[in-house]
Amino acid sequence: CIAYDITERKEIDNQIREALKEKEILLQEVHHRVKNNLQVISSMLNLQRRFVDDAKMLEVLDESQNRISTMSFIHESLYKNSDFSSIGFSDYLERLTQNLIHSYSNVTTGVELITKLDDVHINLKQAIPCGLIVNELVSNCLKYAFKGMSSGKIYLRVQRVEENLEIQVADNGVGLPEDFDFETNESLGVYLVQALTDQLDGTLTVDNKHSDNALEWTTGASFLVSFTPLTD
Repeated sequence: CIAYDITERKEIDNQIREALKEKEILLQEVHHRVKNNLQVISSMLNLQRRFVDDAKMLEVLDESQNRISTMSFIHESLYKNSDFSSIGFSDYLERLTQNLIHSYSNVTTGVELITKLDDVHINLKQAIPCGLIVNELVSNCLKYAFKGMSSGKIYLRVQRVEENLEIQVADNGVGLPEDFDFETNESLGVYLVQALTDQLDGTLTVDNKHSDNALEWTTGASFLVSFTPLTD
């Protein structure tokens, strides 16, 4: 009777392990397919660029491609790892920002990216909105912060502060316009940053002509998003 119980328990354990393995394979395949589908969409937008002459429309297509790449990188990170519930956020941001610098290579000559990234893992539910926030803020710096300047610096910080996670993007550029109002600005990028911060149940602090002790400069703009990371 005891031998039978042990044999039955082993069979149940094996069934559980097989079920978990099948689930991992299924999740891996799902993330792989999502990533591939996003790449197809990005490729279609790239083809569309060949038939567009309007500079504003080309800018919209480029911004859309960067947003798609931001989401694609997350799914790629997930299907390459055994943990499908979270990603290594610092490694992901390194790749994301390098992609953005390459995308805006026509205006990034002389721009230096300074990073201070804690080694943190972030839940999948929060990873995509966080990635999109960084995409919008860094893209905004690359496009607008250094107009009329031959060089500039962008500072990206991801740091745990007590129970919260802080994401800061700052620059030493020309700063925000004097009449800039984050609440009434009609830019899609600004709207996305606000909406995604709300999705994280976080707070957004905008500081123009900032004086941050962690930085070497006191000019330019700073955007700080703070939220509580999910634990499950």
